Amino acid sequence: MKKWLYSTTFRERIQLSLILFTMVAVVVCGGTSYLIASRVLENKSYSLNQGIIDKSAQSLEEKLRKIRLAILTFMSSDQFNQLLKRTAKGGELSYYDHFKLNQSLQTPIFQMKLIEPGITSILINTPVGEYFSNPDNRTGGIPFSESNVYPFLEKGHLAGWVESHPDDLFRTGQNVLSLMFVPIVQNAPADTHIVVDVSESALKEYLLKNSGDAIPVVFTENGKLAFEADSLSSQLAADADFRSRLKDNKGHFEYTVNHIRYLVNYSTVAFPDNWLIVHLTERNVLLRDVRLIQLVTISVIVIFGLLALLVSRKLTSLLLRPLNQLQSVMKKVEHNDWSVRFQGEYKDEFTHVGFRFNSMLDQIELLTRERMDAQHAERIAEMKALQAQMNPHFLYNTLNTILWKSHSNKQEEVREMIMSLSALFRVGLNNGEELTTVGKELEHVTQYLKIQKLCYASLFEYTIECDEEIKQLSTLKLLLQPLVENSILHGFKDYRNEGQIHIRVKVVNKFLQMKVIDNGQGFDVQEHEADNPHFDVSDCEGFALRNIGKRLSLYYGSRAEFNVTSTPYIQTSIEILIPLEIEGAS
Repeated sequence: MKKWLYSTTFRERIQLSLILFTMVAVVVCGGTSYLIASRVLENKSYSLNQGIIDKSAQSLEEKLRKIRLAILTFMSSDQFNQLLKRTAKGGELSYYDHFKLNQSLQTPIFQMKLIEPGITSILINTPVGEYFSNPDNRTGGIPFSESNVYPFLEKGHLAGWVESHPDDLFRTGQNVLSLMFVPIVQNAPADTHIVVDVSESALKEYLLKNSGDAIPVVFTENGKLAFEADSLSSQLAADADFRSRLKDNKGHFEYTVNHIRYLVNYSTVAFPDNWLIVHLTERNVLLRDVRLIQLVTISVIVIFGLLALLVSRKLTSLLLRPLNQLQSVMKKVEHNDWSVRFQGEYKDEFTHVGFRFNSMLDQIELLTRERMDAQHAERIAEMKALQAQMNPHFLYNTLNTILWKSHSNKQEEVREMIMSLSALFRVGLNNGEELTTVGKELEHVTQYLKIQKLCYASLFEYTIECDEEIKQLSTLKLLLQPLVENSILHGFKDYRNEGQIHIRVKVVNKFLQMKVIDNGQGFDVQEHEADNPHFDVSDCEGFALRNIGKRLSLYYGSRAEFNVTSTPYIQTSIEILIPLEIEGAS
């Protein structure tokens, strides 16, 4: 990781930092908001669900109270009291008396069903017979003592409910819940029981209407399942662990059934029935708003991540603009453009560094200019020293010749030599300038050849070849004379035949070519390589040639060439190539 980080650019690190910072900020803010919102919504959902079940419990309690009220209204009717009085007398009743009593009960029974439509039937079992509503179709062949509700009497819990069971007393074809009473009057006859059947479907429909998304489960006061509202009801009724967690009158907890997590809310129906109503709500359904918040949070994180990826590149470029400008200036300086300067509108650290870089460039440019001026002055001084060395050398040789001529009484030749020497020095001094023209350089070498010709009359002959338009071109002074001097003093030394010196000046490929050719004894050197034609002072013998080579190198640098080829006693050629477009010394 560290190795990869070190290999990245500063721009990439800035961009990565912006993305990470944005993502961390969004994740932390989004995650915190999600946790807070989900916790608040979860608590509110639990509270709301508990409120719903409390309301359902109250509704069921009202329903059960209404059923009891209907039954109490029936038992307080005169017709029912007449039945109890007749039953208390004992004895058998005739068919007519039994029919008459049963007919008298039809009105209060109808009123009871009118008060609570959920009541499907009522059976009054007495020692003198059974009484019920005429529309209700009593099941034949099943006496009360053999019915599903009769075992409840043996437990002695009256009044009380019998959980859902098939109605075997009447042919209703449905499951009912039975509420069993004994007459609540003084001196009530023994063995008189009232069985009121309530439709299971009516209770179930009533509960589901008030349960919302929850699955209702109802337990009677004896802990049995009142009726099966859902396939899950019987499974939970048989689950001892689930039943053990229904401790208090109300509460909630989470429970997993069939790999589905439910929120369980429960509440007890108040006296006198003491039923327990339970609501099971799938946690995912209950917390759908929390899932929506979770989805929105994840979407926001993803969107901001993509925005950070897109915006970070632009923002990084904006932040690094001064650095990029400074880098561009540095690249131009690297390519020897010293005129560029950093310009910044910001007031940040990069701009401060850029201005300091400008100051450094100014100092470097000043130092460079001072160094170039010093080098130029040094080259001029060295060239003048070399010229001073050359003039005494030639003067020494010429004065010796004049002295020899004067001793030989050759006054005319001495006069000519002195006049030529005067002209030679007049042209050679060139008013103190380093550069001269090709014409003046040729005049200078001509005066020198005249002097040497007077000294060595039969030693050599010379020719000069140069076009008139070339004579106006500039060149260093004192280039040809040393070469000619070298040909005479060294090339024709101990030479028996007549020497030939040919001087040729012309323009070749934007170079001024000056060539001195003789047929003397030449040099013990090899021709320079084609790929390395530049003159090297150490390759040539003689003070004059080394002097010329060094002067060319000082003034023209590597752009001037000094080539020497030699075939002894056939042709020795010394060539100088000077660039025509010169701005000054290198």
